[in-house]
Amino acid sequence: MSITVLLADDHAVLRDGLRLLLEAHPDIKVVADVATGG
Repeated sequence: MSITVLLADDHAVLRDGLRLLLEAHPDIKVVADVATGG
């Protein structure tokens, strides 16, 4: 089973770090990251 993730945070360093951590897991797919939710 695959988990799809969209990262939303205004800190680019945090988004990049989370993306690296999450994409290291074979069942997690980060489909996008955004700086704002609005």
